[in-house]
Amino acid sequence: MAHSAARSPRRADARQNAEKIVQAAVTCLGRSAEASMNDIAQEAGVGRVTLYGHFPSREALVEAALIRLL
Repeated sequence: MAHSAARSPRRADARQNAEKIVQAAVTCLGRSAEASMNDIAQEAGVGRVTLYGHFPSREALVEAALIRLL
């Protein structure tokens, strides 16, 4: 039997966390372009492990925040 390459949909709480993280990034980066990943995680109400689970780097998170703004 072939293994499916398709990913299963993310859980609702995972989608909500990702949304909270991006919104927190928009907020924090709007205050200071030097906002840290820790600052953003705290603003989103998630831990750093959760944040990095969704966004592997600061650059990826900044890009997601910019896309949100556009």
